[in-house]
Amino acid sequence: MAGQLRFSPTSWVTNGNKLTAAGDDLASASQSFISTVSDPSVFGGNDLVGSVAAMIYGLMVERLGGCLDTLAEGFSAHGSLVTQAGQVYQELEAAQVSTAQSIEGTR
Repeated sequence: MAGQLRFSPTSWVTNGNKLTAAGDDLASASQSFISTVSDPSVFGGNDLVGSVAAMIYGLMVERLGGCLDTLAEGFSAHGSLVTQAGQVYQELEAAQVSTAQSIEGTR
């Protein structure tokens, strides 16, 4: 059945863990990136234009860092919730199988 989505408890857990890892990787990469571009001294500071540019640049880098942190936290949180949903799905499926087996055994 090409083109259809199929869900299983394992796929939820596996992909939830991948989303969490992606969020963690993004957080690490963004912190590394921000630390390499956060020095506003490239604009100088001996004149008014350099001082203003450095101030604006510093604010932009700070804002970008905040956005990337929020995005990374969102990926990690969503991944955690997907993983939890998969675990609940596994438990529910196991309980349903157990119930079905006990019903079949009483015949």
